[in-house]
Amino acid sequence: MSIMRKDIGLIYTFDPYEDEPWRQALEDMYADGVRGISFLCPLPLAWREDGSFDFTLLDELTDEIFSIAPEAQLLPRAFLTTPDWWDARHEEELLKFDGPAPRVVKFHRSSQKLWRYEDKMYHATRNPSVASGIWRRDAANAVSAYAAHLLERYGLSGVYGIHLAYGTCGEWGQFGSYTNGQFANADFSRPMVMAFRRYLIGRYGDHPDFHTILPPSKTERMQTENGMLRSPAFFRRQLDYFICAATEQLNAIRFFARAVKKIHPHLKTGCFGLGLMTPGTSAYQLHQLPVAVQGLQAAEIPELDFISTPNGYFDRKQGMFSQTPERSVSLRKVLIAECDVRTGYAGDPYSPAESDSLNQFLFETGYNLTAGSGRFWLYDFGRHWYRDSEIRAAIRRIARLCSVPPDPLPQAEIAVVIDPESVVCSEGSSGYYRSFLRFLSGELPRCGVPYDCIVMDDFFRCPPYKLYLFRDKFLTSPEESARIRRFLETHHASAVWFGPAGAVRSEGVDFSCSRFLTGFELRPLSGITGSNSVTLCEHPLLQTLPLPYSLTPVEDCNAVYSPVLTGSGGEVLGVVESTGLPGCLLRQSNGRFDLWSSFPVLPVELLRILFAQIGLIPRISGSAVCYGAGKRFVIRADRDGEVAIRTASIELQNLISGETYRAVNGNAVIAMSKGQTLLLSE
Repeated sequence: MSIMRKDIGLIYTFDPYEDEPWRQALEDMYADGVRGISFLCPLPLAWREDGSFDFTLLDELTDEIFSIAPEAQLLPRAFLTTPDWWDARHEEELLKFDGPAPRVVKFHRSSQKLWRYEDKMYHATRNPSVASGIWRRDAANAVSAYAAHLLERYGLSGVYGIHLAYGTCGEWGQFGSYTNGQFANADFSRPMVMAFRRYLIGRYGDHPDFHTILPPSKTERMQTENGMLRSPAFFRRQLDYFICAATEQLNAIRFFARAVKKIHPHLKTGCFGLGLMTPGTSAYQLHQLPVAVQGLQAAEIPELDFISTPNGYFDRKQGMFSQTPERSVSLRKVLIAECDVRTGYAGDPYSPAESDSLNQFLFETGYNLTAGSGRFWLYDFGRHWYRDSEIRAAIRRIARLCSVPPDPLPQAEIAVVIDPESVVCSEGSSGYYRSFLRFLSGELPRCGVPYDCIVMDDFFRCPPYKLYLFRDKFLTSPEESARIRRFLETHHASAVWFGPAGAVRSEGVDFSCSRFLTGFELRPLSGITGSNSVTLCEHPLLQTLPLPYSLTPVEDCNAVYSPVLTGSGGEVLGVVESTGLPGCLLRQSNGRFDLWSSFPVLPVELLRILFAQIGLIPRISGSAVCYGAGKRFVIRADRDGEVAIRTASIELQNLISGETYRAVNGNAVIAMSKGQTLLLSE
């Protein structure tokens, strides 16, 4: 085979279960132009007790892949879990927990030849600690031996790289952190306990207590100081544990990536990670805290070429978002999104009606084409979800679009700012963060102005945006607050602050400090357990709204978190529903504004009013979702009617059908039906 390296383009990922139609799905994908092939690879099957490796079963799989797809570029998702014999030999290296042992989800395919270790690969607690040096050594030997074997067998043109998988679902969350309420488990294994003690001695110096200390208990890790908030001083031991756990995780990823690169420097390496967008949405919430503490350090590993992450599962029929801050990851690495879009054939809660399959497919793939690195894989679990003729036709067009490396996607005019350290200081409160995700999937993409998601580390790194929406800038210092204010005012950039912005200092929670960051005086309302929702009220800017106007439907008003906040120091746009006290404040000066909302949701109508104050012009008008700041963008109509699209081009092209839409006076007007989705290019 030729050793010429080509861009992998669009990727297809599947689970090679014997009772699923993955062969037909692969054949169709290959026929439709897809050459990047990823598959779940149960690496522990190849480990032998004498230190050798037997890749026979894996070879049967990859040989079959190449018989169906002769020009495939393989990207195996190599699970770094361990065989049973290894566990028996290294009992002290395995995970241990305080409290009840987590329940393990049992899978039903363990009798299949490739899936003996299915339970271990996804959720089983009988797995090595991420801090185990013995596991790292042995797993690195296994994955590097497999990489060398693949290269020898298929050549560099047939092997794109290795996707390093470990932890729950291969996504590097700790095993035992998924089901039956055990999501806050810590690791009390010998390797992690020793790593924790070394970390403390290295940071604070030797102390007799550090030689006997254990990781904090579940109760300790869930403690808060004031409502959902806690400061680093209050949370110091717990925070030290999270930092230690994150460091061990990153050291393991780096170790494996280096092992693969030693086999061949052109082999790509990557892993799942940086799920900072979804606290409060699943059982992963507290176990993502180590990732949050370390921020984007995984993306700084030189030997790591790409970061992958699934699309968000929260209300994806309503709107899309990534589980990672895409812009920030893409500044450092190639982001390859996992687009496991459902169709009507999937038959699960995320599935659209069969009649809407094409629109949902275009919606999710269009989002991934126009966000982050513009790279993604299609993942149907080998179940042939994409067999519909219209979807296959769309795949053929998308595969051609992905065959050429994309230009860097342009920066948007709005930034959603995520602060990893504040996630930790807020305990991942589900009420607050789930409310924000409703905003992210429901309101923000309907405002007509594209946005980026960045981490706080990149606030000063990126060129200035016109508007910043600070999801959770809770933790700050006097110096940082002053620097942020100077930046905003110097660049005439506006800011939206949510919840207890600026209220957490390293030494404690202090709401009086919020004014230094936001300009508003915030006050907690003690003894209030009612709704945190905000209702907009009479104000000259809001004359076009049917007032009073609640920021959340009445059936969703139970999104309770604490403390409930009121504020002062600006014009009152809205009140806290449960109290009637100010809950949304505005202050305008020098062509910019600051807005604070107690509830982390703003309606489309208010967003568009605010945009007009600072000259942000929506890309679309009409009731539709829009993603994409560049020449490529995707829109989906919320109802029947015309959608006007602002463009500097003479015409817009439908990238799937080839149809063109002529622009008149800078606008292309397209009649759309409810749910219809278009992937367009200027």
